[in-house]
Amino acid sequence: MLAKSMSEDSSVVVISMLGRAVLTVTLVAATLFVLLAPRSIGHSAIRVDWLVGAYSALTTAALEAPGAADVVVKPSAEETRYAVLAQSLAKRFNLVVSDTLDVVRIAHVQARQFGLDPLLVVAMIAVESRFNPLAESPMGAKGLMQIIPQFHLAKFSKFGGEQAIYDPEPNIHVGIRILKSYLLRTGDMTSALQSYAGAVADQSDAYTQKVMSEKQRLESALHQAQPQLRATTAHQSTVLAQDGQAL
Repeated sequence: MLAKSMSEDSSVVVISMLGRAVLTVTLVAATLFVLLAPRSIGHSAIRVDWLVGAYSALTTAALEAPGAADVVVKPSAEETRYAVLAQSLAKRFNLVVSDTLDVVRIAHVQARQFGLDPLLVVAMIAVESRFNPLAESPMGAKGLMQIIPQFHLAKFSKFGGEQAIYDPEPNIHVGIRILKSYLLRTGDMTSALQSYAGAVADQSDAYTQKVMSEKQRLESALHQAQPQLRATTAHQSTVLAQDGQAL
């Protein structure tokens, strides 16, 4: 038996070693459908319903492959969450969905490592660079989180130096680390955000308001997708129950 650890937001689906190749093909097909369908359908709405339908159908097909048992696969509701956010951001900023999905995923992982709200970090990236990893300001701030390298060179040493500043993962990591340091110093997220923007003297807290407004947009996108997100989780739970009875 091959077992893998589960996260709280994951459901376990048991399939056969023989069916592993079938599942791999179906999951790849589902991923391609998720990433490519919006461009052919159009951006009139965030179409999470077809994501759920495609994933459910393809996963069921894989589970019906001969000889069920042995391999544990973890289709995660969290990935569906990332897809919803990526679709919303890609529509808003005219981005490539697959690239946006990668950044959203990295932001969530890195934010949680530092104990910060992932949506806040995603919102900061939207405000700072509109998800352009090559963005550069007149002041010399660079990358997704608009970091001025001369002030933070040491933080990039573990990633190979300053040249890593345009790489999404190091840039997001360092940006979150900077925000966290301000938060520990001030004890207040508004003060931390204003410090990050170099706008401590701005009594209107304009930068914080921009970030929070963007965060609200993201929360709204997730709220609108809740029926589909619940459907995905329910489907996975049903498949698990049926498979358990079969065993």
